[in-house]
Amino acid sequence: MLVTAITTLGETRVAVVGLGNMGAALARALLKRGLPVTVWNRTAGRAASLIREGAVPAAGLAEAVAAGHVVVACVSTFDVADTLFRQVRDELAGKTLVNLTTSTPGEARRTAA
Repeated sequence: MLVTAITTLGETRVAVVGLGNMGAALARALLKRGLPVTVWNRTAGRAASLIREGAVPAAGLAEAVAAGHVVVACVSTFDVADTLFRQVRDELAGKTLVNLTTSTPGEARRTAA
């Protein structure tokens, strides 16, 4: 459903941050739909197979965020997402951040604020 929603936005560039099972699967599905996808993971080697499939690697989180109209976060915990994305708060202005990280309602409200 997320892939369908993103692909209906037209010429959308997507950045996927976090390339565990879910992030890699989402990046792969977006690539198969023909969207330009930039990928970044704290462990760079996790991007290798996606790069071979056409994803563009980002050297860092700020570069990944800058590359996408939509930024999809698939990291391990809310605290990790919070720590990462606070570093690039200004770069997120005008972009859509889709945070697929497990969190509580209170954590989600704190992020939204």
